[in-house]
Amino acid sequence: MRCEGRNGKLRVSLEWAMHTVNVRKEGIDRGSNFSKRLRRSHIMASSSFLTLLLFIAPAWSQIVETENPKNSVEAGSLIQSIDVVGTRDKGPVKQNDPVAATLLGENQLQNMQIEDLSAAKTLVPSLQLKYNNQQNLTYNIRGIGNSSTSQLIGVFNGTNIYVDGVFLPRPGTWTTKLVNLKGVDVEKGPQGTTGGWDNTGGTVNIRTSDPPTTLTGTADVTLGNYNLYEAKASLGGPISDGGKSTLLVSAFGSRRDGYVIGTRYNEDQNYLNYNDFGARAKWLVTPNDNLTIRVSADGAREEQNCCVFLFAGAVTKYTSGASVSNNFYQRAARVNYTPPAAGSELNDLTTDIGGPNRQVYESLESYGTSVDVNYNLPNDYTLTSLTAIRGYDYHPHWHNNTVIGVDTNINSNGLPNVRSAQEEIKISTPLGYRLESTSGLFYYFEYIHSHGRSTYGSAGGLWYGSTSNSAALNSASLDYADRDSDTEQYSNLYALFNRETWHILPDLDLTAGLRFSFTQKTGRSGGQVGGGNVTGIGLTAAQQTTALTQRANALGSGSLSWNYTADYEKYAPSGTISLSYKITPDILSYATYSRGTRPGGLNVSTSNLPTGAKTTVDNETLDNYEIGLKTNFLNNHLTVNGALFWENDWNYITNVNFVSSSGTTTTYLANAKAAVTRGGELDAKAELFKGLSVYGSATYDDAYFKSFASAPCPFEITGQKSCSYTGLPIALVSKWVSASGVDYVHSLAGLFPRGEALIGNIGGDYSYQTSFFSDTTISQYSRIPAYGIANLHAGLRPDSEDGWSLTLWVHNLLDKRYYTTLTDANGIGAGAIVGSPGLPLMFGATVGVKL
Repeated sequence: MRCEGRNGKLRVSLEWAMHTVNVRKEGIDRGSNFSKRLRRSHIMASSSFLTLLLFIAPAWSQIVETENPKNSVEAGSLIQSIDVVGTRDKGPVKQNDPVAATLLGENQLQNMQIEDLSAAKTLVPSLQLKYNNQQNLTYNIRGIGNSSTSQLIGVFNGTNIYVDGVFLPRPGTWTTKLVNLKGVDVEKGPQGTTGGWDNTGGTVNIRTSDPPTTLTGTADVTLGNYNLYEAKASLGGPISDGGKSTLLVSAFGSRRDGYVIGTRYNEDQNYLNYNDFGARAKWLVTPNDNLTIRVSADGAREEQNCCVFLFAGAVTKYTSGASVSNNFYQRAARVNYTPPAAGSELNDLTTDIGGPNRQVYESLESYGTSVDVNYNLPNDYTLTSLTAIRGYDYHPHWHNNTVIGVDTNINSNGLPNVRSAQEEIKISTPLGYRLESTSGLFYYFEYIHSHGRSTYGSAGGLWYGSTSNSAALNSASLDYADRDSDTEQYSNLYALFNRETWHILPDLDLTAGLRFSFTQKTGRSGGQVGGGNVTGIGLTAAQQTTALTQRANALGSGSLSWNYTADYEKYAPSGTISLSYKITPDILSYATYSRGTRPGGLNVSTSNLPTGAKTTVDNETLDNYEIGLKTNFLNNHLTVNGALFWENDWNYITNVNFVSSSGTTTTYLANAKAAVTRGGELDAKAELFKGLSVYGSATYDDAYFKSFASAPCPFEITGQKSCSYTGLPIALVSKWVSASGVDYVHSLAGLFPRGEALIGNIGGDYSYQTSFFSDTTISQYSRIPAYGIANLHAGLRPDSEDGWSLTLWVHNLLDKRYYTTLTDANGIGAGAIVGSPGLPLMFGATVGVKL
């Protein structure tokens, strides 16, 4: 990708995005209609993007000063415009910005050994992150983002993740560790008018450090239980005379044994381990006072024995009182399997899955590069350009079911490959005028291809077959039956945005923004279901038909083959208006209305859609009403921020499950008519006296379906084609979530008379959340009880910037055993309730050096 400027005109080349995508030729024929649509989408992408550039460039060239600085409001009383780090990484959101945000700084992250978003979320109650594996996880702000942990192909999450301004919509691209992590900023509510991808939940902005101006090196080694080993290092400094060119290179490697032990064949077999490594480089060039260029490149690989679910029990009776026919225990008896006691595996952190050539393993690679250019134009205007290209490849090798030691499944794999390109251009007026403005253009392209393979094992017929069929028929129908499928999608998003701040009075500001987005997607899905020969083995013609019908229902949602295409094109306006007033120099009040859009898309996946399911889902639109106070007292020693919010979510995109007659679950997307999330947030930080800091955050979030009259029923309800979710809670959202902590830093000078002066610190934190439903079916069996997690840390270092450091840490101090998800829909069906276990007690030590 290339961005060039000449005589005020902009030209963007998208050769990489449009012409170098390597489309698979193998597998299922996509058909001439899809090819025609694909060519049309490329033409539309190129022409529409150029049209937008021609539209916006003349407007930029006509920008003039709104007012002479000498007539502007006093600089000392300015409430500066928001400069959101998610789209242009220039620093954290300021305390004077009228936006609800939680900011985690570098020192806090280092003290608590936070190196990625999954660890950082424990300090941000408004941010929920639920994890099954590297691909199947979700993240929400105020309950808005994604309804479940199921992987998404056709749409992106409604909460956006950025690393140094680069948009990362696929989960596996941002779960790796980051050396030189500078900060994590969570901004709540729609933020689309500041740039980037439009959103409904908000944004998470992860920032890494710039190269240092002097030669600096760091190295850390961590050892811990479960054979944890981690090493990370960085080296940076000037690479030219005068310091106009600096470079920072960092790398990490980490491994840890799993904390769930496989007991069926080998006591040493463990799951939920990891083996990760990666590197990152950032080159900063400042040829003159007006131009800054940041060039970044990164790559990482993650591996783990993953994705096991512990047996938590089984449903044997429906809520009506009727018995569940062909239930889990009856199927277990049919294959001579004795299941573990309900909940015992969570207490012992064991599983009885496994066996020769029955691994449950996955790996992924994430890589990319970006160029961030900041140029100061005449009259203090600023022009910025962020260009990025990225790749992502995920390789699951799930050659077993993930719950019990029965040979029901030997494949359940979906292998996505993603290529993406991003370009964002902004122009901003100088600060200090009564009217300040930022306008910009955002473009994003993504190609995703995924090949799916699902295969039953030798016990497929006994486990999944109908009790009304003979054992021979079920065996012929389902033993080693498989589904081979293929899907791909092209996505283009174009957006114009503008945000203005009018300083009406020295203490009164009006901020308004408008965004106009166009989303275009085209894709296809196809596959076939196969298996053993049903002829010539003694089955009658009627039995052969029954066997093929059962096979189609189990693996193909009623069909032995399918091939469909889908197109999606939607325009979407969004915007914000905010009035902020400084009650005193230390108290900012604000009231905000904002609208955000989560673009809809295609209902394509690596399985067939059930009859009646639509091939597209509509845009999700959220109206956010919010009032807040941001206070700063005692010379920055006490900060208290609070907000009340009410958000109406229209056409809420949710996952729904279709369960076949054999118990196989197909998950797809649908729109619920309306949902609501409402509540309040409080963030406080205080330095009680020199060296002693405390912090606390709490969120109350009442999230529920306002209107969803025809939803699929949970497993425990039978005899109904659909159920009403209206008034029921949204999955994954706890009503109360809190996080609090304390850290004490004290000089140890004089403690060691003959040694150098030392600095010691000790602290702890505690996070708590009330119960929540972890599955979109809102099944009573998916409710996870309330739990809390406590952590401790202590450190020692010299009283100087350079030198060594030692940190001791304990995570989950009380060894709390808990589930992060519970569901009845994980491969084996029949009413089995299975759960993902949370991290047990972890402890270790980190030794570091800085030179």
